[in-house]
Amino acid sequence: MQVFPVQPAGPIDYNALVLAERLAQTYQRLITIRPVMESVIAELSLPYDVQTLKGNVSAQVQSDSELLLVQVSDGDPVQAATIANAIADHFSRYMAAQSATAGMVATGELETRVTSMDEQIQGIEDQILTLASSPNSGDPVVQN
Repeated sequence: MQVFPVQPAGPIDYNALVLAERLAQTYQRLITIRPVMESVIAELSLPYDVQTLKGNVSAQVQSDSELLLVQVSDGDPVQAATIANAIADHFSRYMAAQSATAGMVATGELETRVTSMDEQIQGIEDQILTLASSPNSGDPVVQN
């Protein structure tokens, strides 16, 4: 499984490569999370529970790369490969969904802040209009 964050076209950015390596290390720890294991078990109709499947899965980051090698122990090598590929697929989908959810939450928070700032601006504009239309608005003391 290759971990490579989206980057603009053009030359490869060193920082993006470092980020990819760090993501691969993080993903190594996360690859066997319960939602991924449950969805793989369900899709492939495996006779395992989550803990058993987790015990049969290992992941290693290939040195100095953004590659994450997912290995599965099973008596049937074809089944092991099928499970490993399913884990990579389900993990990728799970992380994409998590990123989308985080983006939606961040967008919602930003929209709330913008609305609050719009209300503050409107309140200040109202105060300015009130002061400008007051009988003492021409008084230099009031203007300061």
